[in-house]
Order: sequence, then structure tokens, then C-alpha cells
Amino acid sequence: MKRLRKLPVIALLSAALLVVSSSTVNATGNTIRVNGASSLATFLDKCKASYATATGDQFTGYTAVGSGGGKTQFGAGNVDIGLSDSENKNADKPAGMLHIPF
Repeated sequence: MKRLRKLPVIALLSAALLVVSSSTVNATGNTIRVNGASSLATFLDKCKASYATATGDQFTGYTAVGSGGGKTQFGAGNVDIGLSDSENKNADKPAGMLHIPF
């Protein structure tokens, strides 16, 4: 049962990483900066080697700064993906932010 609850998170992260990797210049060797919710830190650490092998891209070690920190860091342009379990209100949403709930 626990595995089934992780499936939507896995799908979300895969989609987010795919969007970022396809939106960058079509070249390998890109570095993707990711941080945010602490609940995903262990999962992302386990996935980064497979992602690098599959795409040729790297993502920096995930920094668990909390959901609010992920949104703040993304809004400031410090990361490419800021993971959070809460949505920004429209007034606080930076331009270009896409919220995919998980």
C-alpha cells in the first residue's frame, strides 16, 4: 500500500524533470538545480544517478529547505525546480511558475 502512495510522486517528479530537461538547450551535460520539500529528499537522492545515465544531465544534490523554501528559491531564480506540497496564491506566484500538485 505504501508503494502505491509513492506512485503519484514518482510520476510528478519524472514529469517535472522531463519538462526542465526538454526546456533547456538540446544538449547533454546540463545541471538542474532542485530543492524544496524535505519529504522528497531521500527519493530524489536515489533517482539522480538513473536520471543522469538516461539524460546525460545532472541535478545538484537535493537540499531539503522545506516547501516554503522551495517556492521562495524558485521565485528568486536560485533553482530550476522548487518542490512544494502547497500552491502559491496567484498574487505570490512568480511569472512562469507551473504548479503540479502532488
